Amino acid sequence: LYQMPKLYAASLLWMLSELYEQLPEAGDLEKPKLVFFFDEAHLLFNDAPQVLLDKIEQVIRLIRSKGVGVWFVSQNPSDIPDNVLGQLGNRVQHALRA
Repeated sequence: LYQMPKLYAASLLWMLSELYEQLPEAGDLEKPKLVFFFDEAHLLFNDAPQVLLDKIEQVIRLIRSKGVGVWFVSQNPSDIPDNVLGQLGNRVQHALRA
């Protein structure tokens, strides 16, 4: 999937959308029941159309109520759009270099 960024983004969106439809509401949990890590996040967002970015933001916002956590892993925090970052609860940064 890394070699086909649009397929990678579509797969992410499809999987999270399906989970949202299938999982019961979990409310506000102290810890998520399920966590997904998406490595090489820049591949998801580089050259992505705005409509796709908006849909990813919406699904991430909605799926939290189902007890699902989402982490995007990247070497540069600016790889992740601000509107998506705004939906994520945690950030971990190590050894940022200019």
